[in-house]
Amino acid sequence: MAEVRSESLHATRPASTSSAYGPGSDRQPPAHRGALLLKHMLDRVIAVCGLVVTAPLVAAVALGLRQASGNVLRREERVGEGGRTIVVRSFAITDDLRRRSRVWQMIARSGLTALPQLWSVLRGDMSVIGPRPRDPGMHPPPMRPGLTGLAQLEQLQRWLSMSEQIELDADYARTWSLNLDARIVWRTLWFVLR
Repeated sequence: MAEVRSESLHATRPASTSSAYGPGSDRQPPAHRGALLLKHMLDRVIAVCGLVVTAPLVAAVALGLRQASGNVLRREERVGEGGRTIVVRSFAITDDLRRRSRVWQMIARSGLTALPQLWSVLRGDMSVIGPRPRDPGMHPPPMRPGLTGLAQLEQLQRWLSMSEQIELDADYARTWSLNLDARIVWRTLWFVLR
């Protein structure tokens, strides 16, 4: 975890970039629009690959949950990009299941509960990297919400207040680049696989 903190994931934007440009803005420089299109195409490719590769694991967890508690998925309405309501799905691993079995504890700790969210990425409701979707009644995230991001990585190390999460989400949107996304993916994989 110290490694995640030791290197800044924040990218800096060139001084010549106008603040009127950026994710969520209708006025984006052509190169930025192209990079965002590439990001969203990569999101869908990663989602398809992830769903295919993890299909046996997803099936095993789903069958285990069906037998253990009867509930397989938890569905929660959230606010996505542009204020759209999206449904975020995750495996319904309860605190009771975690207390009863080390296997459920391990699955919950590893982040496998979020695998069903790959469907949301495939649909275009979410991205692999971005701010977290917001609770109903909150301002929408500054760009398409993601499975991992600056705030999510920091939250793996310590508790974050909502204002800190919102600030990190804004930092991500303001400094977004494909290079920043690549570094966030690397740090997320490092945390999950270590």
